[in-house]
Amino acid sequence: MDRRIGRGAFFGIWAILFVAQLATLANMSSSAEDAGLPLPVAIAVLVGLQLLKFPITAWRLNDIGRPISDSFFFVLVPVANIIGLLRYMTEASPSKARWERRRRGWGDQMGPLEALMRALPLVAKTAGVGVPVVVVYGVIMAAVGDAMLDFAADAAHMDPTTRANLSQALLAVAMLLALYTGVQFMKRAKASRLSWFPSLFLVPVLLVGLSLYFFDAGMESNLQLILLTFIYMGWQLLWMSIGGAALVVAVTLAAERARTGKPIDAGSIFAQLGPRTLDVAGPHGTRVQAVTIGMQVIIPGIFYLLQLAFADSIAVLRPEAAALKESSQLTWGMRQRIFKLILAMTIVTMGLHFGLTSAIDGVDKAMAYFIDPREMSFGTFAMGEIIWAVYAWVLQVALLLMYHDRVRYLEERRAERKAKRAAAEAAEAG
Repeated sequence: MDRRIGRGAFFGIWAILFVAQLATLANMSSSAEDAGLPLPVAIAVLVGLQLLKFPITAWRLNDIGRPISDSFFFVLVPVANIIGLLRYMTEASPSKARWERRRRGWGDQMGPLEALMRALPLVAKTAGVGVPVVVVYGVIMAAVGDAMLDFAADAAHMDPTTRANLSQALLAVAMLLALYTGVQFMKRAKASRLSWFPSLFLVPVLLVGLSLYFFDAGMESNLQLILLTFIYMGWQLLWMSIGGAALVVAVTLAAERARTGKPIDAGSIFAQLGPRTLDVAGPHGTRVQAVTIGMQVIIPGIFYLLQLAFADSIAVLRPEAAALKESSQLTWGMRQRIFKLILAMTIVTMGLHFGLTSAIDGVDKAMAYFIDPREMSFGTFAMGEIIWAVYAWVLQVALLLMYHDRVRYLEERRAERKAKRAAAEAAEAG
């Protein structure tokens, strides 16, 4: 792409389009009696103006030596748009030499859009494995989750003594699991992946026990927050750790065979799920629980999400490797690309989930779902969980491709450095 656009021209055109969007919002009619633009027309104009930012954003990115595919994220994702404007678009156009170095720097590595586009054919090829796995995963998540929500509601009317005894029993189990986890951590250099499996129950059991304890500690008014949210979150963490590990094992093994041109034997893959899930659940569950808990304050969750993005691929393909440690090393220097991939896929999936939920049960219930999942019918509830399971499937395949590409890139750079050292030593010796 040879077309370029300077910094001043870019911001001038961008400002004109932005002012036009503000004017459209200001002239949008708020009722049938207003003479302004009808809502559908206003939305169409706003979308059209936003899409006009595509070519100028692509030209400007090309001018500063960045991938033009980033224009999809800067234009379609508002947060990325702001970040892109503030971080990249304000810099001056680089010299030709620096521009070429930048192009080589990102051109040799797979970008998020390329990873997603290459992942979709692999997802289609492995549908015989992926579809049954995500359906079973989503139905179990919804069925047990629905029962856990009912339990949370019933716990409010449980006999206080029974509730207190249940809370104490769960907290005692959590204490034993904490001691076990502490011992595991002290001997982590020799501990096997399978030995970490009981530790996956620590946080879920602790969440349920604490929610019952605080309810009896005079916090009944926060029933929805304490019982409903925390008890359901406990189930989510447990199933995402164990059931999610099974999903990751199945789709990764299938995608790896498809990627390397090998035949996909669904029966063989399903036969491996039991033992391989127990092996992979440790690093996978650690990643899931670290990200989920960290997301409660946003920044730590994003950090773990990006740092441990390759942990599942490493855990499945290389059982002998330290998956969490190696993921942290491999993702260093490319976490921005991983963030773009996850952010774009998450926004699309959220929109799809909300749209389908609204079409089936109505917008009001779709909004209520974010407060109380019991507002949804079970069919819609299960459909939503299946949608997010498909999201996990596609994302894992895309991350698998980025993992292999990252390993290739680093091996090539090491080979180049080795060749340069050899050439320098030969020149000195000569």
